[in-house]
Formats: sequence, structure tokens, C-alpha cells
Amino acid sequence: MKKTIFLSHISEEGALGTIFKDRLEKDFLSLIDVFVSSDARSIPPGDAWLKAVDSNLDRAAALIVLASPTSVARPWITFEAGAGWAKRVPTMIICHSGITPGGLPLPLGQLQAFAATDLTRIRAMYGVVASVLGSSVPEPDLTGFINSIQNFEKNYTEERDILSALRQIHKADRRIIRLFRGLAVGQPVSVNNMTENVIRKIEESLNQLKSRGFLMWSFGVSGISFVGRGGNGGGNFGNLSLTISPALSKFLQMAEFN
Repeated sequence: MKKTIFLSHISEEGALGTIFKDRLEKDFLSLIDVFVSSDARSIPPGDAWLKAVDSNLDRAAALIVLASPTSVARPWITFEAGAGWAKRVPTMIICHSGITPGGLPLPLGQLQAFAATDLTRIRAMYGVVASVLGSSVPEPDLTGFINSIQNFEKNYTEERDILSALRQIHKADRRIIRLFRGLAVGQPVSVNNMTENVIRKIEESLNQLKSRGFLMWSFGVSGISFVGRGGNGGGNFGNLSLTISPALSKFLQMAEFN
């Protein structure tokens, strides 16, 4: 019977879980079953999700936890890691997308942790899995595997940072995203009579999007008002010059910004 390796992750990071599942099962010649709850191969259609998770967690010979700044804030990740520790099976925390072993919160920080792109530690992980199986340690070329992880991190963190910036803008003034939606894409446009107070609230988020290459912006004060403009209070006002990229446009259309 195959040994089960339980891979704990959040649904948003399921693609990374699949990368690990496919590679480990291939390199260990299908001697293991890597359980990834977001992968249809791990939970066939019709199976109860929670029942399948509980069953695989119970029979797991080792646990791999994918830890990111987002996932470590989810109680389920800590619960699954704790279950591995309680079972006294090898539990490995793999850090990715902006978190390091030193930045892990307790109790995750007390477990064996390493960066997802640390080739030496990934090979050590292979040794742990091999010891669970009682098999020899595979020695594949892991260059492509590491590249796949890096590509996932690049795309995932980019999307995460874009949404974070847009959410901050939306929180500061719910009208701004709707205003951006109506602007031409890929060419400079000017938004007149923006108050400096609003610009200061969203400046950090605009710069974050600018650093990612999703927009260009500048603001020039053109006057001062002692009467509130658009409910934003008095003070300086001016023109906001913007160039919105086509890539950013699709995020602006998301329902959460309605």
C-alpha cells in the first residue's frame, strides 16, 4: 500500500501544491500518494471534502505545509501542522511567496522550515520522504522544479500585491476604482479636481502599482478650496495624470470593487 504524504495548503495556493505533488510522485516512482485537497485526483468527485481531508491526515506518514504570508494567517494550516506534530510524523514547513523561516509565527516557527527554492533543503526533504518509505533517495535534476516554484511565486505575489493595493484604494474612497474603470487604457489621461487629501491616502498604493509596471501616475496641485469638493473636505486640489495598463484593467473590473 502506498504511503500518504499530506500536503497542507490554502486553496489560493493549490497550483503550488500540484507542482509538489506531481514532482514527488514522479521522482518516487508512484510509491507515495501526495494528498492535495484542492486537486481533483486527491478527492474524487462526490467524496466529502472534510471526510477525505480527515482520513488522509489520519494516515499520513509525513506532512508538508506550504507557508506564505497569507496561509499562516489561516487557522486550518496551523491545525493541520499541529496534527502532524501530535502524530509524531515528520512535518516540514515550506516557506514561499514572501515569508521566511525566521518570520513564521508560533507554533509553525518551532517546526522544521525552509525556503521552497532552497535546493539543498529540498534535497533533504527527499531524504525525509525516502526514510518514511524505507527507499533509496532519488537524485533527479531539480532545476525545472525550482523554476516552476519561482514562476508560481512571481505570478502569485504579483496578483496578491495588485489586489492589496486596489483594496487599499477602494477602502480610502469607494468612488476611485469606479472612476478608473471609465478611463481609456494604455494612454495618458487626466482626472481633474482631485483633492490632495485623497491622493495622499492612496499614494502608497499607486506607487506599489507603479513599481509593478501596472500604471504611471503624477499629481499636480492647481488650486486651493475652502469648501469641500465631492465630500472630501477643503484643501489643495489638482489634476491626476494616469496611464493604466491593459493588465491592470482586468483587476479593476472585479466584482469586489463594485
